Amino acid sequence: MKRKVKRLEIRVAYANLRGIKAGQVVTFECGRDRLSVKMKDVRKYETFVSMLEKEDYTLIGEGKTKQEVLEICQSIYPPHKEALGVLVFEVEIID
Repeated sequence: MKRKVKRLEIRVAYANLRGIKAGQVVTFECGRDRLSVKMKDVRKYETFVSMLEKEDYTLIGEGKTKQEVLEICQSIYPPHKEALGVLVFEVEIID
């Protein structure tokens, strides 16, 4: 029996992601990799800083400090993207 892994995925609130709800199954694509997940919860924040005030940063960047997680998020998403809002997807990986 394979163990289900719970983790957090961080994205900015692009229009195509804003409608995702808890309970929904979604497939994320990153290059050639595809990952199907069930949304356990979806939370929205105005900024990465406000997100990191509430979320467990160790679930976002294993082995990273809170400041390092912030810097990684801001390096991926410049300020004009962050201004869309920040979505935290609490996911369960589907086999």
